[in-house]
Amino acid sequence: MALIKIKSESMNLADDYAFTGTVTGAGGGKVLQVQSANYTSVYGTASTGYGIVITVVISPTANTSKFYIVHNNGANSGTNSTNFGHSTIVREVSGGGTTNLGGGHGSSFTINKDATGGESSVSTILDSPNTVSQLIYTVQVKSDNAGRTYYYNGISSGQAGQACLTVMEIAG
Repeated sequence: MALIKIKSESMNLADDYAFTGTVTGAGGGKVLQVQSANYTSVYGTASTGYGIVITVVISPTANTSKFYIVHNNGANSGTNSTNFGHSTIVREVSGGGTTNLGGGHGSSFTINKDATGGESSVSTILDSPNTVSQLIYTVQVKSDNAGRTYYYNGISSGQAGQACLTVMEIAG
Protein backbone atom coordinates (compact mmCIF):
# COMPACT_ATOMS: atom_id res chain seq x y z
CA MET A 1 0.00 0.00 0.00
CA ALA A 2 1.40 3.37 -0.96
CA LEU A 3 1.81 6.07 1.64
CA ILE A 4 0.54 9.43 0.48
CA LYS A 5 1.51 12.61 2.27
CA ILE A 6 -0.86 15.53 2.10
CA LYS A 7 0.82 18.89 1.91
CA SER A 8 -1.80 21.24 3.14
CA GLU A 9 -1.88 24.13 5.52
CA SER A 10 -5.23 23.07 6.90
CA MET A 11 -8.29 20.88 6.49
CA ASN A 12 -11.82 22.17 6.50
CA LEU A 13 -13.51 20.09 9.18
CA ALA A 14 -16.93 20.97 7.78
CA ASP A 15 -16.11 19.01 4.60
CA ASP A 16 -16.76 15.29 4.17
CA TYR A 17 -13.73 13.08 3.58
CA ALA A 18 -13.68 9.51 2.29
CA PHE A 19 -11.11 7.13 3.72
CA THR A 20 -10.17 3.67 2.51
CA GLY A 21 -8.35 0.93 4.32
CA THR A 22 -8.55 0.04 7.99
CA VAL A 23 -8.10 2.40 10.88
CA THR A 24 -6.60 0.68 13.92
CA GLY A 25 -6.15 1.93 17.42
CA ALA A 26 -9.25 4.11 17.21
CA GLY A 27 -12.57 3.61 18.88
CA GLY A 28 -13.38 3.13 22.52
CA GLY A 29 -13.32 5.88 25.02
CA LYS A 30 -16.68 7.31 24.01
CA VAL A 31 -19.19 8.09 26.75
CA LEU A 32 -22.19 5.87 26.03
CA GLN A 33 -24.45 6.92 28.91
CA VAL A 34 -24.40 8.80 32.20
CA GLN A 35 -26.48 8.10 35.30
CA SER A 36 -26.34 10.27 38.39
CA ALA A 37 -27.97 10.72 41.80
CA ASN A 38 -27.77 13.62 44.25
CA TYR A 39 -27.98 13.61 48.04
CA THR A 40 -28.79 16.87 49.80
CA SER A 41 -29.34 15.72 53.38
CA VAL A 42 -27.05 14.97 56.31
CA TYR A 43 -26.57 11.25 57.00
CA GLY A 44 -25.58 10.60 60.60
CA THR A 45 -24.53 7.13 61.69
CA ALA A 46 -23.06 5.64 64.86
CA SER A 47 -22.90 2.18 63.27
CA THR A 48 -19.62 0.51 62.36
CA GLY A 49 -21.45 -1.37 59.58
CA TYR A 50 -21.89 0.32 56.23
CA GLY A 51 -25.23 2.00 55.44
CA ILE A 52 -26.34 2.91 51.91
CA VAL A 53 -26.63 6.63 51.21
CA ILE A 54 -26.71 7.06 47.41
CA THR A 55 -27.70 4.57 44.69
CA VAL A 56 -27.17 4.68 40.91
CA VAL A 57 -28.48 1.93 38.61
CA ILE A 58 -27.05 1.51 35.12
CA SER A 59 -27.51 -1.15 32.41
CA PRO A 60 -24.32 -1.76 30.40
CA THR A 61 -24.58 -1.74 26.61
CA ALA A 62 -21.58 -4.09 26.18
CA ASN A 63 -19.56 -6.42 28.38
CA THR A 64 -16.38 -4.59 27.32
CA SER A 65 -17.57 -1.27 28.73
CA LYS A 66 -15.74 0.46 31.54
CA PHE A 67 -17.43 2.64 34.13
CA TYR A 68 -15.92 5.90 35.30
CA ILE A 69 -17.34 6.71 38.72
CA VAL A 70 -17.18 10.12 40.38
CA HIS A 71 -18.30 10.58 43.99
CA ASN A 72 -18.25 14.02 45.53
CA ASN A 73 -19.69 15.08 48.83
CA GLY A 74 -20.03 18.13 51.00
CA ALA A 75 -18.74 18.64 54.50
CA ASN A 76 -18.18 15.67 56.81
CA SER A 77 -17.69 15.71 60.55
CA GLY A 78 -17.71 13.59 63.67
CA THR A 79 -19.03 14.23 67.16
CA ASN A 80 -15.53 14.79 68.56
CA SER A 81 -11.89 14.79 67.56
CA THR A 82 -11.54 11.01 67.96
CA ASN A 83 -14.47 10.03 65.77
CA PHE A 84 -13.91 9.29 62.12
CA GLY A 85 -15.88 7.69 59.35
CA HIS A 86 -15.45 6.06 55.98
CA SER A 87 -17.36 6.07 52.76
CA THR A 88 -16.87 3.57 49.97
CA ILE A 89 -18.41 2.69 46.63
CA VAL A 90 -19.87 -0.78 46.24
CA ARG A 91 -20.83 -2.41 42.94
CA GLU A 92 -23.59 -5.01 42.85
CA VAL A 93 -24.20 -7.05 39.71
CA SER A 94 -27.89 -7.87 39.30
CA GLY A 95 -28.28 -11.55 40.09
CA GLY A 96 -24.68 -11.74 41.27
CA GLY A 97 -22.36 -10.62 44.01
CA THR A 98 -21.08 -7.33 45.37
CA THR A 99 -17.62 -5.78 45.23
CA ASN A 100 -16.33 -3.07 47.55
CA LEU A 101 -14.46 -0.87 45.07
CA GLY A 102 -12.83 1.05 47.91
CA GLY A 103 -11.12 -2.05 49.24
CA GLY A 104 -11.80 -4.02 52.37
CA HIS A 105 -11.86 -0.99 54.66
CA GLY A 106 -12.99 1.62 52.16
CA SER A 107 -9.49 3.05 52.17
CA SER A 108 -9.72 4.48 48.67
CA PHE A 109 -12.59 6.65 49.79
CA THR A 110 -11.67 7.37 53.41
CA ILE A 111 -13.12 10.55 54.82
CA ASN A 112 -11.60 11.33 58.19
CA LYS A 113 -12.84 14.53 59.76
CA ASP A 114 -13.59 15.46 63.31
CA ALA A 115 -15.97 17.93 64.93
CA THR A 116 -13.69 20.88 64.22
CA GLY A 117 -15.36 21.32 60.87
CA GLY A 118 -16.38 19.71 57.66
CA GLU A 119 -14.29 18.71 54.71
CA SER A 120 -15.52 17.88 51.24
CA SER A 121 -13.94 15.30 48.97
CA VAL A 122 -14.01 13.94 45.44
CA SER A 123 -13.17 10.32 44.64
CA THR A 124 -12.90 8.66 41.23
CA ILE A 125 -12.52 5.08 40.10
CA LEU A 126 -12.50 3.22 36.79
CA ASP A 127 -14.42 -0.06 37.05
CA SER A 128 -14.37 -2.95 34.54
CA PRO A 129 -17.16 -5.36 35.58
CA ASN A 130 -17.21 -7.32 32.25
CA THR A 131 -20.97 -7.87 32.22
CA VAL A 132 -24.15 -6.76 30.49
CA SER A 133 -26.18 -7.41 33.64
CA GLN A 134 -27.66 -4.39 35.40
CA LEU A 135 -25.20 -2.71 37.79
CA ILE A 136 -26.08 -1.03 41.06
CA TYR A 137 -23.46 1.35 42.44
CA THR A 138 -23.93 2.60 46.01
CA VAL A 139 -22.12 5.01 48.28
CA GLN A 140 -21.96 3.42 51.71
CA VAL A 141 -20.92 5.13 54.94
CA LYS A 142 -19.94 3.97 58.44
CA SER A 143 -18.57 5.34 61.70
CA ASP A 144 -15.25 4.06 63.00
CA ASN A 145 -16.38 4.25 66.62
CA ALA A 146 -19.54 2.43 67.70
CA GLY A 147 -21.90 4.77 69.49
CA ARG A 148 -20.25 7.95 68.19
CA THR A 149 -22.07 9.62 65.35
CA TYR A 150 -20.27 10.37 62.11
CA TYR A 151 -21.95 12.85 59.75
CA TYR A 152 -21.70 12.32 56.00
CA ASN A 153 -22.44 15.29 53.75
CA GLY A 154 -22.92 17.71 56.59
CA ILE A 155 -22.31 18.61 60.17
CA SER A 156 -24.15 17.80 63.37
CA SER A 157 -26.12 21.06 63.28
CA GLY A 158 -27.86 19.79 60.16
CA GLN A 159 -26.11 21.95 57.57
CA ALA A 160 -25.99 19.74 54.47
CA GLY A 161 -23.68 19.77 51.49
CA GLN A 162 -24.36 18.56 47.96
CA ALA A 163 -23.25 14.96 47.45
CA CYS A 164 -23.40 13.29 44.06
CA LEU A 165 -22.61 9.88 42.58
CA THR A 166 -22.11 9.89 38.80
CA VAL A 167 -21.50 6.75 36.74
CA MET A 168 -20.40 7.08 33.10
CA GLU A 169 -20.32 4.08 30.77
CA ILE A 170 -17.25 4.29 28.53
CA ALA A 171 -16.95 2.24 25.35
CA GLY A 172 -14.25 -0.43 25.75
